[in-house]
Amino acid sequence: MHFSILTIFPQFFSALDCSLVGKAQERGIIRVDVHNLRDWTSDVHHSVDDVPYGGGAGMVMRPQVWAAAVDSVRGAGKAVLAVPSPAGKPLRQNDLLRLSRARQIIIACGRYEGIDSRVTQYYAQQRDLEVFEYSLGDYVLNGGEVAAVALVEGVSRLLPKMVGNPDSLTEESHGAEGILEYPIYTRPAVFRGIRVPEVLTSGNHGAVERWRRDEALRKTCRRRPDLIQNLSCARLGARDLEVLAEYGWFAGPGEARLCKTEFGKADFAGPGEARPGSLPAFSQMCASAADLGAQYVYTAVYEGKTVACAFVSAAGECVSPKNGEDGHSPACVLQPVFDPAWDTDRFRVGFTARSVHALRSEAENLAYSCLYLRVEKGNRDLQRYYRSLGFRQVRGIFPAAVSGNEGNHIAGGRGKTDITMVFPLSVE
Repeated sequence: MHFSILTIFPQFFSALDCSLVGKAQERGIIRVDVHNLRDWTSDVHHSVDDVPYGGGAGMVMRPQVWAAAVDSVRGAGKAVLAVPSPAGKPLRQNDLLRLSRARQIIIACGRYEGIDSRVTQYYAQQRDLEVFEYSLGDYVLNGGEVAAVALVEGVSRLLPKMVGNPDSLTEESHGAEGILEYPIYTRPAVFRGIRVPEVLTSGNHGAVERWRRDEALRKTCRRRPDLIQNLSCARLGARDLEVLAEYGWFAGPGEARLCKTEFGKADFAGPGEARPGSLPAFSQMCASAADLGAQYVYTAVYEGKTVACAFVSAAGECVSPKNGEDGHSPACVLQPVFDPAWDTDRFRVGFTARSVHALRSEAENLAYSCLYLRVEKGNRDLQRYYRSLGFRQVRGIFPAAVSGNEGNHIAGGRGKTDITMVFPLSVE
């Protein structure tokens, strides 16, 4: 990999002699040549700028100086002309990965008001030279030198033999998963009253990996929700969906992508209240829920349209999820209904998980110890999802509030072909 940097401040790039980039140059993994742009000027003052056409403040860097410099440093074969610019494309990890396959990258560090636009216009028309204008963020610096250093380091660390442990590249922020990295800790176990999460010292490697995944998803939801909507639903498991649902992210129609919804609870006392609006069959569901004595409803709203709701009704005495024996603690039943476009297994899992989490947080005040729902008997995938959330099948025991209303589609059930699953709301 050959980096050719053009700048009027070559001394700025002494930073590239440090750390891994410096060692990579010593080992011949990369080559970094820094050139003074003024070497291609012809006047006594070595001027590289001139007044802008059309007037205005500031100076513009002259195209003939830049063209001479680029032509001089350009080697044989394909190359990239990288131009840092506040008007460029935001630099992403995928860009760095693509550029790491290039043979030569020429970085043009502009100053003042920037480089005459005809420079990039001309080279964009040339064969074997890609023009890549990029930005580090939505702000303006004095010149392109800082962005040039960032590009050299970002690209070079992806090259073979550059990083000691290649696995570290896959676990970091913006890696293959496209999410932020989980929180990291080292010794001591307690620092200024703050203890390392207990799971990290448990020795349970499976639990550690799950915790890291959960925390990475949560951090991304909080700090970079724009990255969440780019995740592939097909690669998300039930636990992933449960974590994302905490922040209102659910698998959208067709499960092609995740969608941010508004999740909330409304009081419910009859068919005339808590009406979400456009959800199909909602009126019928309201009437049925009123007959069952529903107390309130959870709703998910996307772009002003309610795409799912779940009624919570009393279900009489509960059945122990552990041994299937009758108990005397009150239970409730969850009755979701979905917009047909959103009626997919992954959306059901996320919405149900979010509803259960909300219900569990107030179960003590409601005096419910467990939750029932019905699932279609032949839908093995959905049953497996719910089991991963903590639900267990109750064989041969159907609370009256569940079994007595086979016309209602409870959690996707279809009447007599359904099974009942139960979830403990009380925490031991």
